[in-house]
Amino acid sequence: WRTGSDRWRYLLGVLAGMVLIVTLLLWYVTAGERSLAELAVAGGLAVIAAAALLMGALDVSSWRVRQITAAVERIAAGDLDARVPARGPGDIGALSRAVNGMAERLERQSRKRNRERDRLNTVLHVMNDGVIILNKHGYVSIINPSAARILRVTVDDALNKSFVQVVKDYRLAEVLLACIEENAEHSATYELAGDAYVRIIVTPFLRGAANGYLVLMQDLSHIHRLETV
Repeated sequence: WRTGSDRWRYLLGVLAGMVLIVTLLLWYVTAGERSLAELAVAGGLAVIAAAALLMGALDVSSWRVRQITAAVERIAAGDLDARVPARGPGDIGALSRAVNGMAERLERQSRKRNRERDRLNTVLHVMNDGVIILNKHGYVSIINPSAARILRVTVDDALNKSFVQVVKDYRLAEVLLACIEENAEHSATYELAGDAYVRIIVTPFLRGAANGYLVLMQDLSHIHRLETV
C-alpha cells in the first residue's frame, strides 16, 4: 500500500502539471507574436507537463489496482471484512465495487453456514442417540457426545480417525463396509463390551456416498435388560 505522503506527492505533481499547461495556454493566447525559439520552449514545457500528468494518472491507477489486489488476497485468505475504497467512475471504480460486492456475499454466506453449524451442533449435543458423520473415505468428521459415550471414547480422540479405529469392533466396521459396497442403508444389532446392546444404522448421504456417510447408534441396553427380566 502506498503511504499518505507518496499519494500527496503524486497529487501535487499532477496539480503542478495542470497549472503549467494552463499557464502556457494563457501565455500563448494572450501574447503577441512569439519567436520560434520561444514557441519551441513552450511546446517542450507543455510536453513535459503532459507527460507528468500521464505518469501521475498512471501511478494513481496502479496504486488503486494494488489496493484491489491486496483486498482480494485478504479475502482469499479468509478475511471477509476486507474492502476497497469504491471511489470514482470508470473500470477501476467498477472493479472496486465488484470486489466489495463479492466480499459482502461471501460474508453473508459464511454467517449463514455458521448459524446452520451452530444449530446442528446443538441438536447433536442434546440427542440421546449417537450420531457420527463420516467423510467419503470413512473418517470421522463429526461425532456427538452420545456416540462417544456408547463407544467409550472422547470426542477429540475420535475426530479425524477412521471409523474402524474409533469403534474397535470388526462387526460395526462390517456394517459400514456393506453400506459402502452396495451404496445403500445397512443396520444391525450387537452386544458390545460391558453388556451394552447397540443398534447401528449406516446410510449414505442423500446426495450420494461421495459426500460421506451417516452413522446412527441407538443404545438398547435398557430395553434388552427389561426383556430378559
